Amino acid sequence: MFGNGIALACPGRRFASLARAGRKNRYRLGSIAIVVCVKVELDDIDHELLRLLTRDGRATYSELSARVGLSIAATKRRVDRLCANGVITGFSAQIDSSKLGWAVEAFIELRFRGTVTPDEMMRSMTEIQEVVAVFTIAGDPDILVWMRARDHAHLRDVITRLRQRDRAMGTKTLIVLESREQAFPH
Repeated sequence: MFGNGIALACPGRRFASLARAGRKNRYRLGSIAIVVCVKVELDDIDHELLRLLTRDGRATYSELSARVGLSIAATKRRVDRLCANGVITGFSAQIDSSKLGWAVEAFIELRFRGTVTPDEMMRSMTEIQEVVAVFTIAGDPDILVWMRARDHAHLRDVITRLRQRDRAMGTKTLIVLESREQAFPH
């Protein structure tokens, strides 16, 4: 039986309990590959923990427990469960790239010839140091590249390199003037 009542029956084998809520799990039984995605049910305390950790990933269990009204041990168990279920995928530092000399931030839309696969598009873009993230998107264009450069001349050089890669047909650049990050509603 899978997590949300999905079962797999294999002749001569027992049912396999495969679901760990919220994760994409891959299982192989013989030549059958199975991917299981189960939505994680969260209560108000879980949502509050996510909000608090989004604001301050370095908050201690003691600080978190005081804010959500649970014991330190119960708070740690909940955070551990959120991590184990894949809701929390990691903790990282937020870096001000402009302080490191990367003052220009831009999004570049790229269009490719019809024979280029999404994997090829993604792979060719992630090889470029200035690229922060690459998104395949529906519609026109084919991919959206988020990148950083030292200045406008450097941006122009990066755009030139992007245009020369893997049958790119065209680009459109959007330069970020200002940004404010907002926490995703949990």
